[in-house]
Amino acid sequence: MMYFTETDECPEDSIALNDEFEAKYDSVDYEANISRLLHHAYLRLRKQNDSARRSWDLAIKCLRRGDTV
Repeated sequence: MMYFTETDECPEDSIALNDEFEAKYDSVDYEANISRLLHHAYLRLRKQNDSARRSWDLAIKCLRRGDTV
């Protein structure tokens, strides 16, 4: 699933990858698990490494802008 991209740079057929993922896994459960993992990682960064936390915040800010192309 991490290969999924909307560009032509994906090493495999992204539609086929998505279909295979959807057939094997519950997307809602998967997204909840990933969200929880990322949340815990962010909390750990806040406590342990403020510089990395600032980088994370900047990356999230960029992602929230969405596609600009």
